This record gives sequence, C-alpha cells and structure tokens, in this order.
Amino acid sequence: MTQSELAVKCNLLGFDVARESISQIERQVRGVSDIEMILLARALRVTLDELVPETLVEWKKDTRSPFSQDL
Repeated sequence: MTQSELAVKCNLLGFDVARESISQIERQVRGVSDIEMILLARALRVTLDELVPETLVEWKKDTRSPFSQDL
C-alpha cells in the first residue's frame, strides 16, 4: 500500500492526514496520538500490537530550551 493510499483510507475513517504526514510517521519524525494509532491500525487492517515494534529505540529527552532558536 502506498502512502497516498493509506492517507485516503485514513481520511475515510475520519483521520484527516496527508501523505506527507504518513511519510513523517514512517521516518519517525512525527509521532502519533493514541486515537491516530487506532485509526492507522484500522486503515491497515492490523492490530495495535502489530504496529508496535518488539524493541523500541532509545528515547532521548529533548533538553533544549523551549525558547531556543534551534527548534
């Protein structure tokens, strides 16, 4: 399934998402909320467990100031 096809399926379920956002999710640039994850699973016809990797990447806390120009 292409990113565009997935975006269309998500939109039909009420999850207004663009192909570019799907790309960002795949590249782990954009996170997803719990409801988005449920809708992605429905659009893909998989369980939530199938969307979660068995091993998670190490989480690194963002220590930059919210006022930083680097954001």
